[in-house]
Amino acid sequence: MHVSGAKEEAIIKRIGLDGVFIEKVRGHVGGIWCLRNPSLWKVQVLDNSHYHVHMRVNWQNTGEWLLIVVYYSPHYQHRQELWDVLRELSLDIDCAWAILGDFNSIIHPHERKGGSANPSNRGILGFSNMINNCDLIDAIFQGYPLTWKRGSLEQRLDMLLINIQWRMKFTEATVFHLPPFKSDHRPLLVRLDSKESSDKHNRPFKFLASWITHEDFHRFVRHHWNPMLNWNSQILSLQKELQRWNKEVFGNIFYKKRRVLRKMEKINLNLSLVEGRLYEEQLLKTWKQYELVIYQEEIMMFQKARSKWLSLGDRNSRFFHDTTIIKRRRSKVEMIQTKEGDWVTDPGNL
Repeated sequence: MHVSGAKEEAIIKRIGLDGVFIEKVRGHVGGIWCLRNPSLWKVQVLDNSHYHVHMRVNWQNTGEWLLIVVYYSPHYQHRQELWDVLRELSLDIDCAWAILGDFNSIIHPHERKGGSANPSNRGILGFSNMINNCDLIDAIFQGYPLTWKRGSLEQRLDMLLINIQWRMKFTEATVFHLPPFKSDHRPLLVRLDSKESSDKHNRPFKFLASWITHEDFHRFVRHHWNPMLNWNSQILSLQKELQRWNKEVFGNIFYKKRRVLRKMEKINLNLSLVEGRLYEEQLLKTWKQYELVIYQEEIMMFQKARSKWLSLGDRNSRFFHDTTIIKRRRSKVEMIQTKEGDWVTDPGNL
């Protein structure tokens, strides 16, 4: 949208959002509007150029993270300059980080359709290298895959790139490719929370392999297995009992891990103040509890990630947890297209 002056001000006023930062259009190039709802967003602009705006943001008091909005130049040399800026920024970033906008480049050759000229391998390689150097991943999207069209040429130029901390912060976030309306670009809608808040009551029963590590598990199963019922009734009855036992006895592994770590910190603090055999025995006992929780966490993440190997003793749970989150987003259907070309988003009709 190449507008400026009074027309620009009129459009922003009609949208009804506060202008955090406006990077003016220069001729037919550039132009970035950063608008927000102040009741939902806190925004601090950290840096900007003709092609990007770097911000520290906080959505609904969920904690601060970094957002860079970009409008890449169609010229390779200028894109290369911005890639270098992003590489430099990434060296000092250790929190959730996302880059959103028009990158004027594709990641893979299949993200281009039609047209006469072949895409520049130099541009694809440079863009992919920047993504890898910054430890970013391409966020999962829903909708028609190609976001830009001119004549017979279509490409996926608009996207959301995120680091793993951002994905872990917003596990239910989804990117939607909306209809293009009167533009040659499809708008991107990034929804940070799930539309349906993932209805846990409708989730199918899953046996957690980590349950077996609990000292009371086998006794519990023997006690609640009713041989007087038929097989299907036995399974359904045991499922309900296991769900109750998981909630009341086994507990949330991540909560248990945090509790054990807090307990360990408290014992270490006491030991630093007063030496005593009692604290040493408590520390040894707590370490054993921590080892068990870590083992249970690894088993659970191994099961959820469906990985083909796990080296016992290695603390790879972060890898399995990240893999699980990404697989969950890839397998979740939030939009489907009918034969008539209409997009259905209502969960009840999917």
